[in-house]
Amino acid sequence: MVWTHRHVFLALAILQPLWLVVGRGYLGSFGWLTFMLVFMGAPILLGPLISTVMQFFTKSVRETRHFTNNQVALHWTMHGVLFITGIFLVDFGDTDNSSVSVASVYLGKDFVGFSMFIGYTLGIIGLMLMLAAFVSAWSTLASDHKNKALPGDSSEKSYR
Repeated sequence: MVWTHRHVFLALAILQPLWLVVGRGYLGSFGWLTFMLVFMGAPILLGPLISTVMQFFTKSVRETRHFTNNQVALHWTMHGVLFITGIFLVDFGDTDNSSVSVASVYLGKDFVGFSMFIGYTLGIIGLMLMLAAFVSAWSTLASDHKNKALPGDSSEKSYR
């Protein structure tokens, strides 16, 4: 199935930082938070890309070129939550009334407080999902490395 192919997740992981920085600004939510994400939040922006690339090197993905069902669920959830976070994440400017999010631009200024709550809550959930993706990739890579036959293993034939 095309939705489990590894290149779909690579494209999502590349588009995610662009959405959080450029897409939100294009839709009307551009301010100091965007600059903070670019300069100080690089691990947040590049986390999905790094975890996705780490999954590429697992044995199951190398052999089938598709993610497993658990990896698919984790990555679709992570990218979905981070996308929705970008919609509700409130950006701020230099003046008191310049706090806006993409949702508050289209739903009205009264939606800023609720948008801030949803944005920060989903942001924390997204960070936890990103951490889960790292742990999943790291543990799978470690188990692949552990199960690899080592030279001189007793199961190998000796040609001395």
